[in-house]
Amino acid sequence: MKTMNTILLILIVAAGIFYLYQHREVPFENVWNDALDKNEQIPGDEELRHISIYYIKKADNERGFTEKHLKIDDKQMVNEVMDQALGMTVKKARGISLDFDGLYIMDVKTNHAKYGIEFDEQGHMQVEGKYYEIEGENRLLKSLKPMDWEPR
Repeated sequence: MKTMNTILLILIVAAGIFYLYQHREVPFENVWNDALDKNEQIPGDEELRHISIYYIKKADNERGFTEKHLKIDDKQMVNEVMDQALGMTVKKARGISLDFDGLYIMDVKTNHAKYGIEFDEQGHMQVEGKYYEIEGENRLLKSLKPMDWEPR
């Protein structure tokens, strides 16, 4: 009986440690490097070339959506935007959905591949199919808001 209780206690502690490990805060830079690894690219070997972002928000009259678009081709500006993102901290999340009332759909093109980053104004983010919650300030959003968006 004591052996069974000990085994049960070890399993509960192990599950708790695993849960905490999976839900810890990590630098967004780690998430980005994992996305590069997924496409078998070496972090640092990728050269950022272009960012294209679509913004979708429910219209004020609740019918339809307001859409805007932003293209960034200037390499220095592309690097500045990604540097802001890489400075953020995120936490893995499960069971969240991105909110269409302020959704940003961002394609980042490099010399090897195209990567998808989606995030909303509530601090939820999806990178290459994995979900995260942004901890603290959304530096990426802060860097994009003042730019010249084009209506779509």
